[in-house]
Amino acid sequence: MKPWLFALACLACASTGAMNMEREGATLLMTGIVSAFDRERFKDQLDEGNLRQVILSESAGGDLNAAMWIAREIRSHKINTAVDGLCASACAIIFMGGESRQMLDGQNLARTRLGFHGAHRAINRHVSERDSERMRAWLYEASNGKFNGRLLDRAITIHSPEDMMFFYYPSRDRISAWFCPAGAEPRPSGCDTIRGTDVLKAGILTTPILLTPPVATNN
Repeated sequence: MKPWLFALACLACASTGAMNMEREGATLLMTGIVSAFDRERFKDQLDEGNLRQVILSESAGGDLNAAMWIAREIRSHKINTAVDGLCASACAIIFMGGESRQMLDGQNLARTRLGFHGAHRAINRHVSERDSERMRAWLYEASNGKFNGRLLDRAITIHSPEDMMFFYYPSRDRISAWFCPAGAEPRPSGCDTIRGTDVLKAGILTTPILLTPPVATNN
């Protein structure tokens, strides 16, 4: 079974405290919560060689330090990134390291989204201004200055870890950028709409072209 089809089956891997990493050829699928252990595990993937693409799927975030390290390694090795399903917080930081950044086409596209917010400390869930500034600087740099101004301020300046700015693939018949404060339900229709921008204008995706999933075959 191909790794992009293996994603849903591996959601339980998040409970082990590290991301699930499934490699096929030059593509690496990463799912689940980012942990501090994933820095060394991703280094092993780089050492294996010929890594050209990382697909991120169903990750609500995790360890910021590991995410920042992985993101910068992805950038320095000119690896492409793609997203399928939810990719928020630390996962979105990793995604922004991609040389080319795309959303995956297919049945998950309508619910595929990237979520951005400021950092918080896992031990007490208090907002961390220092780490939030690191995230702000990275998003500005990785987007070539397009994710900036009031948009970046709103995404990073949070009051609760549950505050989140979401970006969906833009379409003509719906708003694709939302800010969801803690407790806003349902998401995203119960959230605040953000007009005048989208995932492309903010420099999050580098192209409107959707990545076509490879044809699955049984191994």
